[in-house]
Amino acid sequence: MRSTWCTDPYFCGAFSYMGISSTVGHQCDLGAPIPGECGDVPPILLFAGEATCPGYHSTTHGALISGVREANRVIELTKKYQGPPNSKNMEAN
Repeated sequence: MRSTWCTDPYFCGAFSYMGISSTVGHQCDLGAPIPGECGDVPPILLFAGEATCPGYHSTTHGALISGVREANRVIELTKKYQGPPNSKNMEAN
């Protein structure tokens, strides 16, 4: 896929930044799976992106680190549920 963002008049770019009242906890909250990791319900929505990586917001490093973090989470969930989570293997765990 080829992009022409540099000539697209409607693309203005974007980046994340820490607001004055922002904390590292807010970044951790952004990266928390939904539903959370409490209880027996596996997460169905995972978040990655540099804004979810404390210490690396607005960087390519943060994007990579968060992607690896969530890939590892998917691997661990797949191992735990012996495949994609479903009602059969959720009852076994």
